[in-house]
Amino acid sequence: MTKDQLTALLSDTASLFRLGQEGKANAQYQQIIGQVQAWIAASKNKEAYMPVLTQLLNAQERKDWLDLADTLEYELTALIQHADN
Repeated sequence: MTKDQLTALLSDTASLFRLGQEGKANAQYQQIIGQVQAWIAASKNKEAYMPVLTQLLNAQERKDWLDLADTLEYELTALIQHADN
């Protein structure tokens, strides 16, 4: 998956969470996790992802879908856009 495809998926998934379409959003979120794992594996700066991944996990545990959406669309997207891979 290209950088642009991944960031589009992040944005789409964030929109689904904001619209309350949790089922579809969670299905896409599973795809995102797999893709992000691949990005991290190829990254020279793996540590940069850890705070964002922790924030995603915390939001998911709280079922705070708006925070999860914001983190996906803004913070994770920024990391992917500026990735060294």
